[in-house]
Amino acid sequence: MVGEMSIRAGTSRAVVLYMKMGMSVEDAVLEAVEDMRALKGGLIGRVTIYAIDAAGGHKVVAVNGLPENHCWLWRAGDAAPASYPCEIIAISEDPAPRPTAHRRYEQMEL
Repeated sequence: MVGEMSIRAGTSRAVVLYMKMGMSVEDAVLEAVEDMRALKGGLIGRVTIYAIDAAGGHKVVAVNGLPENHCWLWRAGDAAPASYPCEIIAISEDPAPRPTAHRRYEQMEL
């Protein structure tokens, strides 16, 4: 259901088009979030948007995300990637948020 919502909003295409129009990667992502907010019926669930521009600038947001949502970033010169919290943007109520895949993996007994 969530993937269909992002398809309806054309989220990935919108980010690219907003950058082609001259917006920064940050502004393009935030504008695409506003497109999702305008969906009739709202956004059901969570969507994480990862965007990077040609210069290596990046923006990651967790729409309707949870505090545990993180992204991995491997910067030039770093020996290894590092985990960073995603910016959380709430645009609708999720009556019963489920843990993310990352959290479910951490809770598994190995």
